Amino acid sequence: MSKSSTIYDTLIISDVHLGSSVCCAKELLTFLKSVSFQRLILLGDMFSDLDFSRLKKEHWEVLSYLRELSSPKRGIEIVWVIGNHDIELQPVMSHLVGIEVFDKYEWKIDDMKCIALHGHQFDPSMKMPKLVKFISWLFLNIQKIPGFRKEWSWWIDSITGYFQNISRTIEMHAIMYARIHQYDVICCGHTHQATHQISNGVQYYNSGCWVRGNGTYIAFTGNKIQVLQYKIN
Repeated sequence: MSKSSTIYDTLIISDVHLGSSVCCAKELLTFLKSVSFQRLILLGDMFSDLDFSRLKKEHWEVLSYLRELSSPKRGIEIVWVIGNHDIELQPVMSHLVGIEVFDKYEWKIDDMKCIALHGHQFDPSMKMPKLVKFISWLFLNIQKIPGFRKEWSWWIDSITGYFQNISRTIEMHAIMYARIHQYDVICCGHTHQATHQISNGVQYYNSGCWVRGNGTYIAFTGNKIQVLQYKIN
């Protein structure tokens, strides 16, 4: 497999949901092997839940490759920022994959101050854990229906996202957080909606997810920042 000639300074992916039947793990692994980067930020919800029995062969292959990338010989910085689905997995992450885990991660690009955090911190529905658990349970069990098709999950995901109206709320609160703490760039996941907005000098990016028709990610090349899509056939 030939690699792209572009070398990204920082690559950000989120919401892979390993263990879910709609997780595009195989495609993610192909993507990671096709690109070069100096830093990889895993921006939360890498796992769907705590049940490791749901992990398929291709899911374990992603974890194995991440562990390989984290080897000091590679010279690549791998950062895991915890999400709401993998909060309880935090104690075992470093041991399992050999990657340091953070609640948030900060870095600088020239004179720009950047921060990455999953984004559930800005989600008002997180104050209703029973509702969140029910939606997660419903989503996982619908996937078990005989003849389930991945396309259905996009519709379900869109409906629940619309119902909770979280995307716009998280964007607004993330930008406000960045302004208060004097960040120039803030990167989140959680909403499964890849997007980019600028407000009052703050750049907001969302890395989208890897449980839909195409995987999305944030790519930093120097001071150029893009939200890009990896097409999945």
